[in-house]
Amino acid sequence: EFWLEDMRRIGVGTDVDPTDEPTGTCVVLITEDAQRTMLTSLGASSTLGPEDIDEEMIRQSEWVYVEGYLFTGDSTKAAAYRAIELAKKNNVKVAFTVSDPFLISLFRDEFLELLHGPVDLLFCNLDEARALTEKTDPIDCAQAIHQHAPHVAMTLGADGSLLMNEGSAIPIEGVEVKA
Repeated sequence: EFWLEDMRRIGVGTDVDPTDEPTGTCVVLITEDAQRTMLTSLGASSTLGPEDIDEEMIRQSEWVYVEGYLFTGDSTKAAAYRAIELAKKNNVKVAFTVSDPFLISLFRDEFLELLHGPVDLLFCNLDEARALTEKTDPIDCAQAIHQHAPHVAMTLGADGSLLMNEGSAIPIEGVEVKA
């Protein structure tokens, strides 16, 4: 409830029915060299289905954000595709994150179809970009993705991040962190 209240307070629309399902959780492990690994359980979001997608809410939006984790279940995958379908029908942009290199090993072809079609912005890290493109250099990866997605936002760990927009690579410097 505190999360929903915070979202409402800052003006984020929430149309969430309470459920007895446990909340999703994510455990983040940080190594001494400040790299992170995440262990995720979708919790209540694993019950999301296409019937939960509200066309009117999507129609009123500028962007729809779709997580790659939704592809791990039949119902959640159907919900993701429904949200994308309604977004495109209503001229709403689609942002997509592949979420994890492991998911790319399972759903690479589907993710590539999304990139070649409805995705306007792809979020990924370098490992995910390498798995998607089968390239190694960050700029080569971003350019390969950018051939299909108008916008790319790729994190590079300690090296910062890389944006691709209108054919230009825009490097963002990393910030030193201590674990």
